[in-house]
Amino acid sequence: MKTRTEIFETAIDGRPVKVKATPFKIATEEERYRVSINGSPVHIFAWDDQLNRLAVIDKAKLAESIPGNVEEVVGKQLYSRLAA
Repeated sequence: MKTRTEIFETAIDGRPVKVKATPFKIATEEERYRVSINGSPVHIFAWDDQLNRLAVIDKAKLAESIPGNVEEVVGKQLYSRLAA
């Protein structure tokens, strides 16, 4: 199966946000997403049972974090576009 990269735009707090997301599977067959927001370094999104949505994983390892509201909106958009 060929991997598809999805590019979409959304608005967060009145500001345009461009998202580039590529799904991939890990050894356990769990789907994850490589996500770049406005040309940022790649963040990995995965399902978070506590938040009940897609969210950034390994936040402590990231030199550049993204604001929580951006993470939440992007996670919801990813779910509606790619995970459903």
